[in-house]
Amino acid sequence: MRLLINLFQLTVFAAAFALASPALASPVDFGMAELNAAIAARNFKYAPKIQAELDIQAPETFRIEPYAAGGGHITGGDLRGLMYGLLEAAEQMRATGRLKQTHGAPTLALRGIRVAAEPEASWFTSGEFWQRYFAGMARDRFNRLEVTFHSVPGPDAIPALRSIAQAAMQYGVDLAIGLDATNPILIQQLLAVCPSVRTIVLHREAFRGDAMLDAMALFRVLHDAGRRVVLELPNSDSTAGLVEEASNDGAPFRLFSRFTGVASNPQPRDWYWEVDPTQDADAVNAISGAGFEITAPLVRPLNGEQREPELDSIADWGRAGYNRPLPHEAPPAPAPK
Repeated sequence: MRLLINLFQLTVFAAAFALASPALASPVDFGMAELNAAIAARNFKYAPKIQAELDIQAPETFRIEPYAAGGGHITGGDLRGLMYGLLEAAEQMRATGRLKQTHGAPTLALRGIRVAAEPEASWFTSGEFWQRYFAGMARDRFNRLEVTFHSVPGPDAIPALRSIAQAAMQYGVDLAIGLDATNPILIQQLLAVCPSVRTIVLHREAFRGDAMLDAMALFRVLHDAGRRVVLELPNSDSTAGLVEEASNDGAPFRLFSRFTGVASNPQPRDWYWEVDPTQDADAVNAISGAGFEITAPLVRPLNGEQREPELDSIADWGRAGYNRPLPHEAPPAPAPK
């Protein structure tokens, strides 16, 4: 018997709001708005009844149990999982006008996108751009965005970064900050004004020259942040000392490597792979460990402004990382003729 946590119960009617508000309170609000819009588009004489709530499933999981009279019961293991269930229900409503029994569970825990920060670009400070981008990430089952700075963001970039962090939370997306250089004082300020940031990623460029000294100081800053902040490091000889220091201190850290497309020995769940958009999404089947992070391609918008990150060409990566069949679920090979 399942124990349901009655954090909230939501009954959907077609007369309810059909479009997502520009200022959503939580991932569930976004999922519910998507489902409401799908129901409204069907013009039902009697709107199907939907009950949505949290239960004790694992994080990011969901279940859809249809009612015989239409509508259904949607549960999720956490807010993100419940959002995924509502988004799946919205897709089913758009396609067939009804719900079917469905269980969703992530194969890879980390399904991320990496975007190069452009503080001077109009898209970087545009709330409309980020609402649209995070909505697409949620629909495609990406759960993390890394915003990478070539230098440590200065005070002028903090307001935009704080807005990005707040928008990410509304769509169930974790925000990580990537750095090619370190400045512990500014990073300490960044963590103070962006409390939802719980991951700092140091790239290879951060370990050139005397940068290791800054990295060690950064480690102390993360330790004193007042919350769990994971430090992510490239797996290389230059980071071996910092990895050993983190291990001895018991601090949370995660390693990453560039993915060559060739399956290797299974990696632990504290290890993920960097991939690029030139690799086919089928490569996700060879990925082990925590998951992957893919670099967002850049496109020039129709108005001719500076190129901005796009999502459509890499959408299959998020879907494949969430829905990839487990080995025992893979269809059997055809019998030889």
